[in-house]
Amino acid sequence: MRCRFSGVAAVLVLLVGINCIASAADAYKRVADKIVCQCGCHYPLDSCPHTDCPWAPKVRSAIREQLAEGKGEQEVLAGLVAQYGQVILGAPPPEGFNLVGWVMPFLALIVGLWLVRAVLLAWRRRKLAPAADAALVARYREAVEKELKRVEEA
Repeated sequence: MRCRFSGVAAVLVLLVGINCIASAADAYKRVADKIVCQCGCHYPLDSCPHTDCPWAPKVRSAIREQLAEGKGEQEVLAGLVAQYGQVILGAPPPEGFNLVGWVMPFLALIVGLWLVRAVLLAWRRRKLAPAADAALVARYREAVEKELKRVEEA
């Protein structure tokens, strides 16, 4: 009975340990996905394709160390932003002037759709030009034919 209990306890400890490792890896991935590499490739930090990148390995290890120390994801991210600036973020935080970057695409879409609607309605309301008077058309046709005969004779 005691063996069975210690076996169950060992399995539970193992599962909790695996869960902690998985959650630390997930936390690292979530932080790294929010950061853009600064070597010039502009890839997410974890996807930098350069093998000799001077920036990514240093920041990756700093993130792992800070998460291992028990800091939260937001703390790690805030520390990196404090050290390197908002340039490292893949998306600007939706606050202050950065809010314009989040709102403007939707606002432009709405204004564009409104303009398309206004143009289509204007085109629908447009009246066709009245038909020309038959006598006027005949007079211009005679004048054109006289001019063509005069040019051909000359």
